[in-house]
Amino acid sequence: MTTVPESNTQQKVKMIGKVVERKNLVIAYKSVVGNKGSSGVDGLEIKDLRDYLNDNWPRLKEYIV
Repeated sequence: MTTVPESNTQQKVKMIGKVVERKNLVIAYKSVVGNKGSSGVDGLEIKDLRDYLNDNWPRLKEYIV
């Protein structure tokens, strides 16, 4: 039996799925907070990030995926 290689689209979908996995997001969040990251173009400050993500994560995830 031969396996059919995944298309680029399938590979991208898998990668995005990994990016939005909770464990990877927690690592990224801790890294940003630990580095005392500065606010971006949206003006969101690190001290407000946790509440923002808690309030908006389902909508953001749906948009990303």
